[in-house]
Amino acid sequence: TGELRKMKKSFIIIKPDALRNNFIKKKIIREIKQNNITIEKKIKIRLTLEEVDILWPQTRKSTILNGLLKCYLTLEYSEVLFLVGNFSDEQLNDLKWKIRDEYAVCKFSNCLHTPADENECTQQLQYLENRNNYSHPYTEIPNTSLKIWQLINVYGWNYDFSNCNKKKYVLYLLNDNYNTVDHVAETISNVLKKYSIEVSYILAIQAEMNDCILLDGFDNEIECNKIKEILIENYLNIKKEVLS
Repeated sequence: TGELRKMKKSFIIIKPDALRNNFIKKKIIREIKQNNITIEKKIKIRLTLEEVDILWPQTRKSTILNGLLKCYLTLEYSEVLFLVGNFSDEQLNDLKWKIRDEYAVCKFSNCLHTPADENECTQQLQYLENRNNYSHPYTEIPNTSLKIWQLINVYGWNYDFSNCNKKKYVLYLLNDNYNTVDHVAETISNVLKKYSIEVSYILAIQAEMNDCILLDGFDNEIECNKIKEILIENYLNIKKEVLS
């Protein structure tokens, strides 16, 4: 009876990028079994737009990022592993970060989801076990998010959109802990007219992913300094370099 009381139920969602990569999927399952966790059952699902909001409510703070998450999670299949055993939420989260540290590209290609705590586990597990009993209102992915996703599928996450390696004066966009991705993208698009809002979002996400990205280059130092000042006035974290 004591053993039964200690048994916990939870789940892992293997996201589309990991599901496509058999090596990563096998590693996730191997890690689960090494923690003496039993996979009770598996189901492949195509999440709906509304289910993304239910399972990741915090992403609704940004319409565009929420739309990107929906592109990532609704256009392909994921797999839910329902788990049982003597384990904790912390163990599952440790496993998640171990996999992500090794294989994740960014927040829209980060391998797997586990519930953050007991409360989230209870709510999300109950929903996933009964998802076919729910009906949802009709919603759409924002057009800007769809265009960004199309660009990513063509160029990948780390494509150099600046094309300014041969310029003498260059500006780098550095990651920071105070600006939203929305603010950074909108500022880039407004100040550097050559970038569409879609490309500007990718640049902002690249800076977040890599801590620093090449933003633009100039032959004229006065022009470079002017753009740098405008970006800094808009609170962007900018570094200038003079290339030999």
